[in-house]
Amino acid sequence: MTVLFPGFGQAVAGHRRAALFWLGLTLLVPFAGFLSMWLVWLPLLLIIVSPIDAYRRLRRPIGETPRAFVALLVVITAVWTGFTTTKRHTAWLPSSSMYPTLQIGDHVLIDKLSSAWHSVERGDLVSFDQPCERGREYLKRVIAVANDTVEVRCDVLYINGQAVPSTLVDAAVQYEDRNEATSQWVPRSASLYRETIDGHDYQVYYDDGRPQRDKLLADKHTLDGSDLINPAHTDFPNLARPIAPSCSDGATHQPRGRVVTTKKEAGRCEQQVHFVVPADSIFVLGDNRYNSNDSRYWGVVPLANLRGRVLGIWLGGAGGTFGRIGSVQ
Repeated sequence: MTVLFPGFGQAVAGHRRAALFWLGLTLLVPFAGFLSMWLVWLPLLLIIVSPIDAYRRLRRPIGETPRAFVALLVVITAVWTGFTTTKRHTAWLPSSSMYPTLQIGDHVLIDKLSSAWHSVERGDLVSFDQPCERGREYLKRVIAVANDTVEVRCDVLYINGQAVPSTLVDAAVQYEDRNEATSQWVPRSASLYRETIDGHDYQVYYDDGRPQRDKLLADKHTLDGSDLINPAHTDFPNLARPIAPSCSDGATHQPRGRVVTTKKEAGRCEQQVHFVVPADSIFVLGDNRYNSNDSRYWGVVPLANLRGRVLGIWLGGAGGTFGRIGSVQ
């Protein structure tokens, strides 16, 4: 009983203060991840230590506890555990789309409680049901919210017409990617940048050619960029096919959004066509910008599809089981 209801054995033994102590720890479990991801292991502590403590106290009871007190403890624990279980869950990352923030195999804690006191905002890491694949959970970063405009030209991300601050951290990095079809690991090259959105400071991967392209543009002091070797799919909206992205099956539950031309006959790297995020929706990107299936290709995420925010990593993957435990930006 104490395994199921921490504090039960202590109450039976007459140690009411000890029973209330273990009940208090139980009530804190849903909020533990906000303080430290290491505290996510608190339930394991309750399951193991509380019964040991109860056994020790039951061998030397100090009195009789009213049955009403014991029953109330059980009811509070059961109701609170049942409620909070629906307000959080865990997920793991199967792909490299969120590198370097999240790595393949990372187990993360998803929080549904905080949405009660503040809505999702730019820069948040969120979990959601992919609108084009019912029942499949995705983890991405919120880039824009309802009525925001989004545009990407020559690797520069613009939100509401303003360039998102981006600083080169390392021009040549490597990471291990896994082929989901064959499960084979392959090395990939990338460049590492730091971005900041609304107080969220995080790192992203681009292809290894971006630093050279940035240098060429800076040396020319131009937004033309017509001679740059830059894959067309990196720009958004795509100038060759400037339409609002959406699910290929035309899902009616997904708002479409609008593509607006702001400057005709613009230079290759100038702002000229942007996407307007529709109401009750968010626009999401993976932090691995050159290897992510996100809103650039299948459209926005309805707010109704949100599962919660990513609090952090409670168990790391790819050989970093405990070394990667912690909160993430």
